[in-house]
Amino acid sequence: MLQAGREAMASVDGDPSLLAQRCAEYAGIVTDVLVDASEGLGIPLDAGRTVRYLEAIAATAPDLGLVVAGGLSAANVADLLSPLLPKWASVSIDAEGRLRDEDDRLDLGAATDYLEAAVQLLS
Repeated sequence: MLQAGREAMASVDGDPSLLAQRCAEYAGIVTDVLVDASEGLGIPLDAGRTVRYLEAIAATAPDLGLVVAGGLSAANVADLLSPLLPKWASVSIDAEGRLRDEDDRLDLGAATDYLEAAVQLLS
């Protein structure tokens, strides 16, 4: 998996088509691209911006799978991902930062709640 995070986005001045071209260079080496401006910091996903990246990557490198992340938790997964659905219903999702406790350990309760909320949304 190739992570297209904040640094990658900044390196192309936020231009989705340029980021997509960079991602396409990895086709055949990686199977998926993770569009993740949060990088585990719990920063909420910006649906509008994320859609622009997804569209550009899908058009430029259609063989790459698409994954999104950004501050996802049980409390916000529906609000943050609903704008992506149904067009991007096949997108995979990733969560990290909001599923950890103050000591940076996985909070199993938060992870379980997140999984249940995500399954309900995506079913």
